[in-house]
Amino acid sequence: MSMTAPKFFLKKARWSALLSPLPQEQENNSQQQRVFSRKRARLYGEIIKLKKQPSPEMTEKILAVLKSPYRRSPLLDREEGKADPSIELLQKPSSRFAYNRHLVAALLFKPLHKLPVLDPVFLMPWTAPFIAVAITGQAMISTSDNEEQTLHAMDWAISFAKRMSLAANKKKLVGGEAVWKKVWLPLLAFNITAIDYYSTNANMAPFVRFFGRLRAQAFGLLPAPKYDAPLRVLGDLPPCSVQKNRPKRLALFCSHMTAHGHGLPHLLWWITCLNRKRFEPLVVVQETPTNADRLEKFFARYPRLSKMVPIVIVSENALLNLRKLNIDVLYNMDDLCRGLSERSAYLRLAKTQVTGFYTPATTGCNKIDYYITSPDLDPYPDDAFTEKAIMSQGIPFCLHYESYFGITPLLTRKDIGISKKAVVLSMGASMTTKLRPAFVDALVQILKRVPEAFCIGMPVERPQDRPHLVALLLKTCEKHGVDPNRVLFYKVADRYFLHGLIQMSDLFLDFFPFSGTNNLLDPLAVGTPCITLCPPEGYSRNRIGAAILRSLKLDALIAETPQEYVDLAVSLCRSPEKRKKFSAKMGRKKIEASPLCDGPAYVKRMEDVFAKLVCKKEGRA
Repeated sequence: MSMTAPKFFLKKARWSALLSPLPQEQENNSQQQRVFSRKRARLYGEIIKLKKQPSPEMTEKILAVLKSPYRRSPLLDREEGKADPSIELLQKPSSRFAYNRHLVAALLFKPLHKLPVLDPVFLMPWTAPFIAVAITGQAMISTSDNEEQTLHAMDWAISFAKRMSLAANKKKLVGGEAVWKKVWLPLLAFNITAIDYYSTNANMAPFVRFFGRLRAQAFGLLPAPKYDAPLRVLGDLPPCSVQKNRPKRLALFCSHMTAHGHGLPHLLWWITCLNRKRFEPLVVVQETPTNADRLEKFFARYPRLSKMVPIVIVSENALLNLRKLNIDVLYNMDDLCRGLSERSAYLRLAKTQVTGFYTPATTGCNKIDYYITSPDLDPYPDDAFTEKAIMSQGIPFCLHYESYFGITPLLTRKDIGISKKAVVLSMGASMTTKLRPAFVDALVQILKRVPEAFCIGMPVERPQDRPHLVALLLKTCEKHGVDPNRVLFYKVADRYFLHGLIQMSDLFLDFFPFSGTNNLLDPLAVGTPCITLCPPEGYSRNRIGAAILRSLKLDALIAETPQEYVDLAVSLCRSPEKRKKFSAKMGRKKIEASPLCDGPAYVKRMEDVFAKLVCKKEGRA
């Protein structure tokens, strides 16, 4: 595919080699897509001839195809209808084995929720690894063209899990109860996770309530944690006091202390501002094989931390040992609803267990008692939570300014080869989870109405992992008659460089329906005007961006509908004066002086919430 450089691009630039316009990305993808297509066709031919379940080697080949990002891309013309014979045979199977063989063959080309309804009675255990890959929300919604199809994928997942549970209860599954417990229950409980559906306007409560029950059953079948498993303590952990008027013990459960935007920036306020006459703090960190090395380096780098607060490091095997610490309130700051990492939320470890902001929606976890939110984030909480919603006035999180923000590089238009006359749009890096069709449609409408505008993104995903995003953007550009060369990706993702890119852009577009937190703080810090969408009847994850802007008195940058969002963006693109006016209200000093960084006020507010919960637990409310 030939490409003509847009008129606003300069020929020589320091960083222009890192820029990749959509057609160029598509051209790079096309060859790999054709290679993948041939591999998929050969594998399809092998599968439909199977006489017995596939060998380990063939199983690995099938899984590789199902996991490939090219499976999420639109089918090539020659592939259209390729799986139709298998799909037809799924509805009239000649045998149980034939049913499973053609199911796996069809999955090479079609997402699960676009296949005929699966019959649990016919499913054989050897198909489970393939279904486990295909049933994830990311695998299904990446092939959904709109919100309606995404909601259908959610409904499909619930319906399938219910039918499987019913078949298990009636003892109709192949392999009986043993296979249900060993294969199908863990698959349904841990592979279908709520986080994949945050990029919707849906009420998550029915979804997480159902899968929370399945997860509780699945955790119950795992080896029980041991009471005598050791806890590792850094610092001085005083013995539990038996005095009636003792400070209540507050455990801050945080396994992501090393993650940007999570952990340390939030914890430092708790550690430094907590009234220790009311609460005695300790930090609990769950150590896993994936975070162990990072934690060791982190604690070695910050040795003073354990002198400020005792730190308890616990493995999943030792979680129940936390009961010995007589914890009054456990504030779970982990990002729940991801699957296997949340066993702590299915065990009673403290008298009262609470979560909030770091899980962007209700959890379904059966040992989380309360979810802290605010009327601004959840205006209609009654049916939106599986926990008891606790309303707190203000944003239910706080940044520690010095530890959150790094250095912003000075990046100029000349560095990346863009004329000063161009209007540059930028967006966040979390594109796999947040770049959805409704947002893409709004973005391309903005480009159509502002001919001098370009959008530059820096996805977290490598170029070889994002062909489906390129395909979605190209399709939408074609729909609206917009030159796709006006959408560009950087080939590499780097947070330092991302800040420089946002700083030199004219307008930042917050994703919707999954609004930004870290994403939105970046442009606010560097003074780039940013807009967000806040539906009047949405939920926390849809409204957090607006809450952040309101805390800085930037209400004028909030839209309520996609059309308002487009109109607001166009207005700002066309008016440098308006952009300059809003930029003057942004910047790091403005953030530092706002409620976003008012740690003492935030901790006092949360203290009052926890104190009320303690009184209620003790019957003094």
